[in-house]
Amino acid sequence: MHDAHHVEMWVKFAPLVVTLLGLVLAWFFYLKRPDLPKKMAANEGPLYTFLYNKWFFDEIYQATLVKGSRALGNFFWKIGDVKIIDGLGPNGAAWSALKAAKNLVKTQTGYVYHYAFVMFLGVAGLLTWVIFWLAA
Repeated sequence: MHDAHHVEMWVKFAPLVVTLLGLVLAWFFYLKRPDLPKKMAANEGPLYTFLYNKWFFDEIYQATLVKGSRALGNFFWKIGDVKIIDGLGPNGAAWSALKAAKNLVKTQTGYVYHYAFVMFLGVAGLLTWVIFWLAA
């Protein structure tokens, strides 16, 4: 553990040398000879394009992770949320209530004898249930 603090001198100075070299090159390319980067880019062709486009990392990331995640998200939204959750949940319950109301409204005729007949069926069903319940 103690030896970890005692590294070679070149390791300590390497970042400083690279920084100074970068500053000198930037000064030379962009202040002293601004025409030189265009000439070098024209000569290098594919290598320049590859490095200029950041190794095409953004394009690869977009094609794999972003499009894949978006497709998966759209699938879960359209199938999972809209069809399953909303279809069976709020929208399904609303559709069932609407369908039941449309069928139930047909029984609301306004005639007293229809209501009396429904009450008769209810009493008959209740008596049948009580008789079989007591017999068991």
